[in-house]
Amino acid sequence: MNMQAPPPAKDAGKAIPARAKMHRPDHQFLPGALEILETPPAPLAYTMIATIALFFVIAVTWAYFGRIDIIAVAQGKIQPSGHVKTIQSLEAGRVLVNQAENGRHVGAGEILIALDPREAEAERAAIAADLESFRGEVRRRSAAVKTARAGVFDTVSAIDWPADLPVSIRTREERVLEADLTQLESQMALFSAQALQKDAEGHKLAATIKAQQDLLATLKECVDMREALIGTNAFSKSNLLDATEMLRTQQTTLAQENGQIAEIEANLEVISRDSKKTLRSFIADNTQKLDEAERQVASLTEKLAHADAHISNLIIKSPIEGTVQSSIVTTAGQVVSQGEELM
Repeated sequence: MNMQAPPPAKDAGKAIPARAKMHRPDHQFLPGALEILETPPAPLAYTMIATIALFFVIAVTWAYFGRIDIIAVAQGKIQPSGHVKTIQSLEAGRVLVNQAENGRHVGAGEILIALDPREAEAERAAIAADLESFRGEVRRRSAAVKTARAGVFDTVSAIDWPADLPVSIRTREERVLEADLTQLESQMALFSAQALQKDAEGHKLAATIKAQQDLLATLKECVDMREALIGTNAFSKSNLLDATEMLRTQQTTLAQENGQIAEIEANLEVISRDSKKTLRSFIADNTQKLDEAERQVASLTEKLAHADAHISNLIIKSPIEGTVQSSIVTTAGQVVSQGEELM
């Protein structure tokens, strides 16, 4: 159906009357411009577009100015970036004293943890006892060598004892030295007695030989005389033979006695050598054992120093003034390992 536009108003000053309200199905027959005017878009679309735009602006603004916190759960340890000292145990042991609670303020050099020192102290006591024993042996063997070389077996003033050596060790070593020197003195006295005996036998035999030599001279004169007188028939030839036989017997006896003199001299030389050998063996034996004892003293001195350091390391002190953090030691009796980080 055809519709005509309303005629223009005759009076410009009069109000334009409102168009008659049309039904929505009739709008499709209007021109395009009038259809748009008669059917404006729904306000809900504008509201949705404005809302989406607002959220977009808010999102962009929040993405630019906002921060996202990422939360992760994991195991770790506190690692301060300031003046921090890590405390470790140089020795393994059982905690005897614990003064290192977390959060406690400690001063430099203050004791934090003390480990049980009983085993270390027992080991140190054993090393110290062995060291004193070998020190006493060194003094005793030095005195034994000195006394043996001098040949004066005086055990009272033979040892020059240090003031720090226990009396019990002095007494024991003096008894041992006295026994050794007494035995050596007895052996040397035996050799001296044997030498004196052989020397006396030699002097006695020398006197006998002197008498035998005088007797041989007399017998020789007797034989010469009978040989001279046998031509005058003053003596018989049998008497000359008897005198000659006696002379030969005495010459044989003298030769035997001279052999005994040589044997005695040889025995004296053997006794002298045995005496010197015994003395040298005593000196050599004590010198060798003296060297071994001195090596033991040096080794035990070093071990004693290590034992003292071990006992010292059982007491853990604070290297600086500060606050204890992250201590793993909670109670006395807890066992810590060597090199373990404690706090």
